[in-house]
Amino acid sequence: MSKILVFAEFQNDKLKRSSQELLQFAAKQGSPVVALALGTHAASAKDQLGHNGASEILFSGSADFDQYNPELFTAIVAEQIEKSGATIVLASASSLAKDLFPRVAAKIGAGLASDGTELSISGGQAKVKKPMYSGKCFATASFENCKTQIVLMRANQLPVVAADTSKTAT
Repeated sequence: MSKILVFAEFQNDKLKRSSQELLQFAAKQGSPVVALALGTHAASAKDQLGHNGASEILFSGSADFDQYNPELFTAIVAEQIEKSGATIVLASASSLAKDLFPRVAAKIGAGLASDGTELSISGGQAKVKKPMYSGKCFATASFENCKTQIVLMRANQLPVVAADTSKTAT
């Protein structure tokens, strides 16, 4: 069974809706879901992450992660992906993630699909539909010959339901 890691982003100490989408989608796949949170807000986010589907949380509460630093973020995210054993990594297609994850993919030899509008996971393989040529056509991306698959999804593409407050994460 593949493990899914979701890179959680926050705004004003609240989990971004795009991260909620990804956590809830990942939780429905039946695989263990690991959330990765960075920055001083990370320690207080345990409940938000757990209520939205994370079964495990990796975090660094260091103030060094409050502002984006490409070298620092690349090193820690790549290390945590490898340490967690995740085979699928999900993140929103934010400006931070679009800068960070190509670097991470290059560092760990992962496949990367960006700007996804539809996502399906079956048998540990992700398939991503993404627009091309200003939305005039679409392509479906899949991954071959890579241990780790990284998918950056556009915001507001997956459904979000109310957080389940009975769920918790470790």
